[in-house]
Amino acid sequence: METLLTSKQVSNLLPTKPDNFNKWWLIGLLGVAALLFVPVFSLYFITADEELSKMGYLFQDFSWAKLQKVYSANNNQYNVLSFAFSHLLFKWFALQPKGYHVVSWLLHLANTGLVFYFVWLLTRRNIVAVASALLFALHPTHVESVAWILGQGELLATAFSLCSLIAYVNYVQNHQTKWLYSSLLAFILAVSFKFTALILPFLFLLIDRATNRHTQKGWTEKIPFLVISLATFGLWAMLQLKTNEKTFFGVPDYNFIDRIVLVFYTLSHYLQKIFLPIGLSAFYPYPAKTGLFLPWFCYVFALLPLVLLFGLAKLRQHTWVYWGGLFFLISLLLVSNLLPLGGRAFANDRQLYFASIGLFVAFGYGVDYWFANQSNYFKPILYALLAVVVVFAGLTYFQMQMWQNGITYWNNIVAQNPEHYHGHHKRGDIHATTEETYRQSMIDLNNATRIMPEDPDVWNSRAYIHLRIGDYIHAEEDLKKALSLNPRFAMAYFHLAHVHKGYSRFDEALKNYDLSIEHNPNFAPAYVNRGGILYGKKNYRAALGDYSKAIALDANNVEAYQNRGNTYYVLGDANNALKDYDKALALYPSNADVLFNRGMLKIAMGKGIDACIDFEIAKNLGNQQAGEMLKKSCQKK
Repeated sequence: METLLTSKQVSNLLPTKPDNFNKWWLIGLLGVAALLFVPVFSLYFITADEELSKMGYLFQDFSWAKLQKVYSANNNQYNVLSFAFSHLLFKWFALQPKGYHVVSWLLHLANTGLVFYFVWLLTRRNIVAVASALLFALHPTHVESVAWILGQGELLATAFSLCSLIAYVNYVQNHQTKWLYSSLLAFILAVSFKFTALILPFLFLLIDRATNRHTQKGWTEKIPFLVISLATFGLWAMLQLKTNEKTFFGVPDYNFIDRIVLVFYTLSHYLQKIFLPIGLSAFYPYPAKTGLFLPWFCYVFALLPLVLLFGLAKLRQHTWVYWGGLFFLISLLLVSNLLPLGGRAFANDRQLYFASIGLFVAFGYGVDYWFANQSNYFKPILYALLAVVVVFAGLTYFQMQMWQNGITYWNNIVAQNPEHYHGHHKRGDIHATTEETYRQSMIDLNNATRIMPEDPDVWNSRAYIHLRIGDYIHAEEDLKKALSLNPRFAMAYFHLAHVHKGYSRFDEALKNYDLSIEHNPNFAPAYVNRGGILYGKKNYRAALGDYSKAIALDANNVEAYQNRGNTYYVLGDANNALKDYDKALALYPSNADVLFNRGMLKIAMGKGIDACIDFEIAKNLGNQQAGEMLKKSCQKK
């Protein structure tokens, strides 16, 4: 028969008697976290964030096929509720980044409070709880989860994981079934936000061990949790079969021995970032093999987790040090590269957001133990701890500067990994968005093609710059190189069609738009541009079909509405033309060309006064034809 955990049993695990919960410590911690992370309010989008925000459109007419499309577009690394939450925020904030960052800030504050309460509930020691939650609140490795909008899945998964753990501790201490059901519900929500939360049942076993709870019921009550864990793992494994690390250039092909070494090297990387959080980056590329072997440092640093395990075995009498170390290792098991994870990076700082709690508890216990047993060294220990807090807070503040925008983000990645092509490629793509930075874009993309000439995407990106500056010869050369590497590359066919259009070879352009659509039938811009060729050939019905298809794929495509309106106009369908012009202007009110075209349509419809209003606005926006029409048709209106 199971017995309640008594106060005496709890206190036997701790250096002194249990403490009462202190709300003022909690309020102070939340104040520190709130002030430290205020700079996130000024951050802009990183490129991937804006792309995911735009994916909100995929949820307008939800379907499982669309959900699978979102998964495949993001390497299967996000879960169902993460996408649903992103869609909800998109509906509220659209492409205004501050709203997203305020939500992340609030979630981090909530998690800081949950860490404090969980550790206090588990240990009944305020010092352990304060030290753990303070480190959690300000650790530099947590910047990625808070500053990166796509990191909100991590924040929410951590929140529900902590709620599940808190409910389970309450169940262990109070034996009320409602707490077990609450823990199960929170666990389901946690794995819905991030699959790695499936390790929670094993953390429950750690709690059982720490509280001397060894009963048959302790196993049977976890069966629902284990079933959900196995189902989640199965779903994740199935998705990973579709997208794994071999689909990315620059990722070595590891054998079984390499994989084992990589697991221990990954764990040592995470340990180093916890204790010495310098050189942080949003991108840690896989270590390249030299011949048959990994770099020497992989084998050396792979010993560090073994040292940790040996140390934990020696410290088993210190319950919370032992517990915290195992919590850390178990939490990282699924992201330690034991199985291929997909993506270009072997590690990410965000994986430490939840796992680090274990080591923070161990550290907090050590602080409490020293304060209780080494009173002669109280002031030196206190000053040392304050120094750690100040240093970590400073590193966190400076780490947030890296997340200011896409350029600062990729600048950091290039600085940390100058000989990896990915940073040069992505920074080059961002520079390609403005004419003033084309030269910098070309420098980056030249570096990318030099370092990784096997990747067709870098050739396509460089061809885009050649296109923008009117260098069709070099654009065509780069696109042919890209297509030789990937004959099914829809975007390369799309850009090659632009080259032929630049040469006025419209039949060849049409063939390449056809190929682009064949290899990616959901790419709306290809339909818009093919429609433009068909319109120029006076094949208006076919053009109308392409514009309608583009609108079906992207209901916010201004160019598609504008061009379809023009086509309806030519076909004499004034009412539908007016509807499309109205929709285009609702999406982009300062489009002078659409205003002029709508004015001309209104003249034809006998709405001269309304037409003159459109001409006036279009003229003020710089449309010269609108000014001429004002003189010709509106002087007496």
